[in-house]
Amino acid sequence: MKRWHNSLLIQHVGYFSVLSLVSVVGLAIVIYYQSVELLKKSITSQMEVVISIKENQIDNWFSQQHKTILLIAQTPTLVDSYASFLDNTDRQSYQTIEDYFRTILTTENTIQSLSISTNSGIVSISTEGEEEGNYQPLGDSVTYFTQENLETVRPTLYTSPITRETAMTFATPLLNDRGERIGVLSVDLSLEKIHEIMQEATGLGETDESYLIRKQGQENRLVDTQDSELANQWVRSPGIDAAMSGQDGIDFYQNHKQVEVIGSYRWLEDKNLGILVEITREEAFSVSGTIAINLLFGGFLVAVILLVIVYILSRKVTQPVLEIAQNVNQVIDGNLMIKSKQLRKISQRGDEIGQLARGFDEMIKVVDSRQQDLAEQVRKLRMNNANLSQAQELEMAYFKALKRKAQWIRNKE
Repeated sequence: MKRWHNSLLIQHVGYFSVLSLVSVVGLAIVIYYQSVELLKKSITSQMEVVISIKENQIDNWFSQQHKTILLIAQTPTLVDSYASFLDNTDRQSYQTIEDYFRTILTTENTIQSLSISTNSGIVSISTEGEEEGNYQPLGDSVTYFTQENLETVRPTLYTSPITRETAMTFATPLLNDRGERIGVLSVDLSLEKIHEIMQEATGLGETDESYLIRKQGQENRLVDTQDSELANQWVRSPGIDAAMSGQDGIDFYQNHKQVEVIGSYRWLEDKNLGILVEITREEAFSVSGTIAINLLFGGFLVAVILLVIVYILSRKVTQPVLEIAQNVNQVIDGNLMIKSKQLRKISQRGDEIGQLARGFDEMIKVVDSRQQDLAEQVRKLRMNNANLSQAQELEMAYFKALKRKAQWIRNKE
């Protein structure tokens, strides 16, 4: 601290260092928060695009399944063969339907099984032979639709009691030529394509995740997970709760895996599903942290370079002041006969330091002149004192002589 106060150069460089440090850190903080906001807007926009694309793909998949199942149910071969089977229960009609179903299973990879039930709910023909003769009601686990309610029907997803995975069954009526229902076609669908859609890379980052949520009673369950244990667990997060309550948006929250994420969520009203796209908060804003670190490093590097330059320039600025200070010390020590070429050179400058040098030079001249005057006065005073002393001695000698003379006269008398 003492060295700080005793050195103009150190103070000059030190103040600039503090100013540079504050400027660099302040700039880094401002740019960091600005980059966070820009990244948030960019990620938000990307998430909206990703979630819209996946929603569109899911819509197309459901629409395609509806069309395929309606087409199967309206195929004359199937309708006529089943009508004949109901009338005669002949083996030929059964075999025709069975062969047709096998062809469908071969060509349609989204269909896992097909069956036809009577109007009373008894399974009469099925690709799963053990189901024939069983009662299959159109309950909560079956999504029943017709050509007329196709736009308003909402699919039902459920947990399969056999595989313990999410499953979906579509059912539609078989109508004869008179438009009368003669049976119900039920189709168990594979959700593999849904899994593929949700697992497709989004381009958001390495930790991005997309998934669908369905309601089962009062619980929320994952639709597209490959983890059977997780599929049967109740999942919850602020994003999931918001989506399942019919809200759309983007927010920061802790997901169902207890990871801090930024997530986009949307409620698919016509599918009874919630869709979410998430990426960890750490990865989402890692770029802004890198930018801030690089900025700090670059800023400190520039500050060091500038510090060296400032040091050199400060020495150039403070050197004349130091020269004047050294001459002041000589004056304090009593040396007024200063003949410094550097000081004369400094006094030729037109700036404030030149004025200071010229003023110092004039001050030395004034002090020297006054010192000479004082010396002359002292000399004269000493001379006066000497003359006065001599006069006093003469006067004393005169009085002594008079005293002796008076004594001589008295003695003589």
